[in-house]
Amino acid sequence: MRILLVTTFLFAAVFVSNGQEVGASQARSISVSGTAERISTANQIRISVEIRTVDEQLSEAQGKSKKVFDGVIEDIGALGVKAEEVQLKDHEFGKEYVDGPNRQKIWKGFFSTREFLVILDQVDQLELIHSKLAENPEIEVSGTRFLRTDDIEIRKELRTEALKAAREKASAMAEVYELTLGKPLKIEEGNFNGYFLSISINITRNTGIDRTQEGVARGKVSLYVTVKVVFELVN
Repeated sequence: MRILLVTTFLFAAVFVSNGQEVGASQARSISVSGTAERISTANQIRISVEIRTVDEQLSEAQGKSKKVFDGVIEDIGALGVKAEEVQLKDHEFGKEYVDGPNRQKIWKGFFSTREFLVILDQVDQLELIHSKLAENPEIEVSGTRFLRTDDIEIRKELRTEALKAAREKASAMAEVYELTLGKPLKIEEGNFNGYFLSISINITRNTGIDRTQEGVARGKVSLYVTVKVVFELVN
């Protein structure tokens, strides 16, 4: 009986000790987020281009797409775009089918597609390059993206601003309850992606530039950083 009582006492002591440790670790805290954003003029433009040719012979389809691709490099090269600023992303080929009566597939020939990027460091070349690409019926521009090449450095500055904003917000909230901030208990950066305040100029075959978007602001890039911080609260 004496052994049982001692064992029970030891178990209770361990339970209380553990409970005190848990309670001590649960500090009062406040969790806030901070965001910083900067809108800048783009200093680089990337134009996504696709060439698609079809022929009864695969070798002919591939030869045609290569000829168009080489022609693009030559044409925009005459406008000041260097060959290394044209990057081939993908080259695909296969069989081309069209829908016939009764929904059966009719073989049309072989297709060859080449997708590439035209990278412009001189943003004022955009309209000129778009116009030149629109002259070729076998070329389609699938997108135009505006970038900042110094986005890493900008995000470093924004991260500092976001952290300061989070602390300022937390301090103002704590002041309402007559509390002050202690040390940060947890800091993390939220998911973020650069998004673009820009309107792509869509070029489809034989249509040229879509002029309905004239007057809309283009070439602005917005970068932002979001952080989440948990601060300790003290009296």
